[in-house]
Amino acid sequence: MTGLLLRKFVRNYENTGDPAVRDAVGRLSGIVGILFGTAGSVILSTLLMQMTIFPPVKVTVGAFALSVALGIIFGSYPAAKA
Repeated sequence: MTGLLLRKFVRNYENTGDPAVRDAVGRLSGIVGILFGTAGSVILSTLLMQMTIFPPVKVTVGAFALSVALGIIFGSYPAAKA
């Protein structure tokens, strides 16, 4: 996790593109990641004949919100310095 945050920090520090576009793409990719992860677990559990167990919706939303918050925190500092 720390490596991802550092990579995002360095990438945003060097990037001078439009922050709104990067923020929108980051949120969209988070939603797509959740959807692909859910679909992948359903497909894999079907192939392995296992039961799929989903976490409560508030856990998924909380994890997504934490991801967005960390992206904003680690993206706003380099953007302010640019």
